Amino acid sequence: FAAASLTAALLGLHRSSAQDGCVPCDDKPTPIMEDKGKKCEDFPNVIESKCRGADNWIENKFCRYTCSMKDRGYKDEEGCCPEGPTVAIAENEMEPEEVLIPPLPTTEEEENTPPTIAISDEPPSDGNGTDEADEKETCNPCDDRPTPIMIGKGKVCSEFPTIISTRCNEADNWIDNKFCRKTCYEKRRGYEGDDCCDVVVETPPTL
Repeated sequence: FAAASLTAALLGLHRSSAQDGCVPCDDKPTPIMEDKGKKCEDFPNVIESKCRGADNWIENKFCRYTCSMKDRGYKDEEGCCPEGPTVAIAENEMEPEEVLIPPLPTTEEEENTPPTIAISDEPPSDGNGTDEADEKETCNPCDDRPTPIMIGKGKVCSEFPTIISTRCNEADNWIDNKFCRKTCYEKRRGYEGDDCCDVVVETPPTL
């Protein structure tokens, strides 16, 4: 019976929309159908058991056109027109209306005047908004004086990463003597007030 009804619709045996008050219907598939890249008409068994017989379908009006053509149309609306489903266009997909902005009125003198180019006496910036000289003024040259034990072993601060990670600004003796200032600063454990430059101030080792 359902197949015969669909054939009749395709042959134009239904009355026209003007005669029986049909409505243009979309044919929105369910999320599962969309994930599979399928259309409503690809699931005839699902159409027979769902449509107006499933609350979720009634609320979301899935497959309105196919349901109507299978005599399973939703009860609260007229039958769909047999010409085919309409394509629903989402509001955010609609093309915005073009707004024409009229040009500002100009006088003949303004039209014949060449544009003005501003010339600055200031030197161009280096691109990051900070001059190299300013950067040097904000940092302090730091020494990197090892502890007496390091000096006794002929080592430098950077050769003791484990000690650096536990001393520097957390050990009173280191804070008082400012051992390994540059290395501590580079390891984000610098002493209070230190902002070390890239240049290391050499200090003579003392035991």
